[in-house]
Amino acid sequence: MEPYYVTLDLMERGRQEFLLLCPMGPRGRDNLRALCVVGCDQEHYGQMTVYSFPKGRQVYGPSQINALIDQDTKIAELFTLWNQVGSEVMRGKMIILPIGRVVFYIQPVYLRAAARLKIPELKRLIVSQGDTVVIDSSLEAAFARLEKEIKEQMERQEQRFEKPAVKEIQATETPDETAEQRPSPSQDMDRSTHQPDQQPTKDLEEENSAPRQSVDVE
Repeated sequence: MEPYYVTLDLMERGRQEFLLLCPMGPRGRDNLRALCVVGCDQEHYGQMTVYSFPKGRQVYGPSQINALIDQDTKIAELFTLWNQVGSEVMRGKMIILPIGRVVFYIQPVYLRAAARLKIPELKRLIVSQGDTVVIDSSLEAAFARLEKEIKEQMERQEQRFEKPAVKEIQATETPDETAEQRPSPSQDMDRSTHQPDQQPTKDLEEENSAPRQSVDVE
């Protein structure tokens, strides 16, 4: 990725300066390893500062972000719709925007005529952070949608880790509920001892209450 000029406060916090930014990556790999910044204003002219990322942190490089954009189904459907007869989609230059401890990628999307006279028109902006990619009509709307997408992903991850805990609680509560519904051994003994006594008593009462017939003996 070639160097490009930006206006950021990377040289002195809180002070916007005209800078030359150059992304740097390890040889033979596609991830981003460092950002080299060169001052272009009078006070910091020619001063070079290198911001390197921690070794244990994976930061996507420009080629990896391009692959994520190509794999996004919503963006692919939109590009397919625009790439009709008479028009074609053109993706602009991708820039890296470091804000705080977060690295954003921004890429404009133009629509131009397929005829001889081509006047590109800015239609969308692609913004990505990590493996999350969004597209919208303005930079403010794209950042708002990106924040929403990241928040929903975090909520889904939290719910995914909470589900096994709920199942474990239900599994521990089930034996107690079945134990409460199941009669105790003492109740079984009471039933077994009382039931045989009731039946003979009932038979005796029936015998006593039954009318007796007199039999004449000759």
